[in-house]
Amino acid sequence: MGKKKRGNKGKEHAAGKRRGLRVASLVVASVLMAGTWVYTRTPNRSLNHEPQTAGAYVRRETKLPLSPALFVGKIETAYRVAHNMPDVLDQLYCYCECDKHSGHRSLLSCYTDHHAANCDVCVNEALDASRMMKQGDKMTDIKSAIDRKYSRM
Repeated sequence: MGKKKRGNKGKEHAAGKRRGLRVASLVVASVLMAGTWVYTRTPNRSLNHEPQTAGAYVRRETKLPLSPALFVGKIETAYRVAHNMPDVLDQLYCYCECDKHSGHRSLLSCYTDHHAANCDVCVNEALDASRMMKQGDKMTDIKSAIDRKYSRM
């Protein structure tokens, strides 16, 4: 009789472990599915970050640019461009590739900290975009011109 009791206890213990393992597996699967759902519903998680139409544009950089008064000369002018036309700079890729080393989202991101003050690529891109905007160029033309000029760097 003693052997039967031990056998039952062993079976009950194994069944309890399997039940616990199933519950843990379901919890992990639920968390992964919920995380995937949240991740795919978060803005800017698609492979194509570019807006499809002008009305579909959603700003990527949420921080404000630093005040141009903190700087002088050409750098002050570039920060003023960022301050006056943030939506334009936010649609441009920064060719110093600060997205890789500083986590920036767009050219506008360079102006939310002191990065652009030390980067000729950021400053020149902003000044070129400003000049083209003042000439009446469309955003698509500005993007193309910036891409052509700076992608070779």
